[in-house]
Amino acid sequence: MKEKGRSPFFKSKWFWLNAGICVVVFAVAFFLGSSRMNALLDGELLKYDELVVMAEDKDKEILEKESSVKSLQGEIDGMNEEKGQLNEQIQSKQKDLEEVMALIDSKDQLSEEIAGLEEQRNTNQGELTKLTEQLTVKEKELASVTGKIIELKDKPKVLPAGFFTVGQDIPASRYKVTPNGSGNFFVNDGMKVNVIIGQDDSFYLSEYVFYAEEGDLIELTTPATFQPVQ
Repeated sequence: MKEKGRSPFFKSKWFWLNAGICVVVFAVAFFLGSSRMNALLDGELLKYDELVVMAEDKDKEILEKESSVKSLQGEIDGMNEEKGQLNEQIQSKQKDLEEVMALIDSKDQLSEEIAGLEEQRNTNQGELTKLTEQLTVKEKELASVTGKIIELKDKPKVLPAGFFTVGQDIPASRYKVTPNGSGNFFVNDGMKVNVIIGQDDSFYLSEYVFYAEEGDLIELTTPATFQPVQ
């Protein structure tokens, strides 16, 4: 049997008290969950923005790196080209060096040949000098036997007609006088030499030998050649 006078449960104050508490708890939980969700969403948005900024920075860095790579590649290409040019120059200089070394070797060989020729020439010159001395001795011996006048290697002196002083116009020496015409030949006013010289042996002396001493006065009426003799 039902109890008389008992109220329904939804009319109980405990019911409404508990219901109110549940509503409050649900509201608080919903509020906390919503706040947490918003916080999470805000955090994700902030993280996304940071990632976008980082991605943009990386893109800029990549572009800069690509530009640097292109620049470095250009420098490398330029250096490789310069290296090739330097290699060509080195090869050219090496070729020049080899040619110079070959010339030096050739020069050394020529120098040795020249030294040998000079030595041979000196030897021949010594032999020639020796033979010349021997020839001079023999010529003197022949001249002493035959009475022949030996001319010296000194250059002859040609005097025109006129008056001359030995030591000023002509050196003191022993001379063979050969006329270039015909005329008188006097030394010291005829006191030392007084002859008529000419190219015709029938009438004149074709040559005359005398000692010209320092201070002698020579008079010629015809040009004559004075050849130094022994």
